[in-house]
Amino acid sequence: MAMAGLAQGTAHSAQLDQHAARMGAPGYSKPPGRIGSFEHGALLRFDRPTHSVHIQFRKDGGIELVTAMVASAVPGRNQGPQLDA
Repeated sequence: MAMAGLAQGTAHSAQLDQHAARMGAPGYSKPPGRIGSFEHGALLRFDRPTHSVHIQFRKDGGIELVTAMVASAVPGRNQGPQLDA
C-alpha cells in the first residue's frame, strides 16, 4: 500500500527524490510556486488502483501535508476500479 512507504522509514523531513525512490514515479507532480502572495512547495501524487496519496511539501522542503483519496474523488485522474458498497 502506498502509505506504507511513509510509515516504513521515510522521514517527515524527506525530500522529493526520497519519496519518488520509495514510492515510484508520481502520477502527477507540481513544482513549487506562488498563488498570489502565498508561496507553496512541490506536490506529488502517487496513484494506486483504488486510491491516490498526495504529498504536499513546504516551500523549504520537508512534508507539510499527506492526504489519501479514493480514485474516483481525485480531480483529473482516470477512474480507478469501483469499490463494492
